[in-house]
Amino acid sequence: MVSNYTLYLDEINPNFQYKYFCLAGVAMSDQYFAGVVDPEIKRIKQNIFGDITVNLHIKDIRDAEKETPYQVLGKELSPTRVQFWHDINRLFTTAKGHMYVFGVAVHGRNFPRFYPDTGRDRYFVALQVIMENYVHFLNNVNGFGNILIEQRESTQNDALQQHFYTLKALGTLFYDPLTIQKRLGSIKFSSKADNNSAIQIADMVTGTINRNYSTMGDKKVHNFMGSITENRYDGNIGKPERFGIKVIP
Repeated sequence: MVSNYTLYLDEINPNFQYKYFCLAGVAMSDQYFAGVVDPEIKRIKQNIFGDITVNLHIKDIRDAEKETPYQVLGKELSPTRVQFWHDINRLFTTAKGHMYVFGVAVHGRNFPRFYPDTGRDRYFVALQVIMENYVHFLNNVNGFGNILIEQRESTQNDALQQHFYTLKALGTLFYDPLTIQKRLGSIKFSSKADNNSAIQIADMVTGTINRNYSTMGDKKVHNFMGSITENRYDGNIGKPERFGIKVIP
């Protein structure tokens, strides 16, 4: 029996703070999302914020500004903030073997310096790696998958969508078109108004990966990077650096 999966993605562009373009997130069966992850995220929101409609965002969580729902988190070592990250880390621990981290981090300065005039933008490079690793995973679990990514500006959405269907039509470095088409369906975009729990997890994953690889440390997220690392897809051969989170170049 073929199971249905979704890979939930988010992206962060390099800036004065982050060194990488990062496209990352989590994949899980639709059944596991509906039966376990979504209810647990809503439970955490209700317990911490008293409101399941709060839209989790890593920057807002870190800042915890006054007159926002996040002010209840307080400062770094406040009991509420510690409890929040304890609950998120526990979700990842219990989800091991059911929820897998996929990601690509493309260095904002080194990529164009190492590969000048490549004719490929970072969206194409990152999405190709993500799709290959996701198809590898789907082959292993005999699954059929879709991709859901947080909505950005229309030009960014259009670029990712175009690259997705180009890769489906022409294949990638390791997979021919028929293999990809057998395993992958569509790429769709989720708005913040959708309040999708897994997209919010993808946001936290992406921001934390970028922060970690930008050598900014992980102090403010209470070792969430450790939970991310433990849940990377490893290709079933113990290679999470190849199949889970790929750093380029």
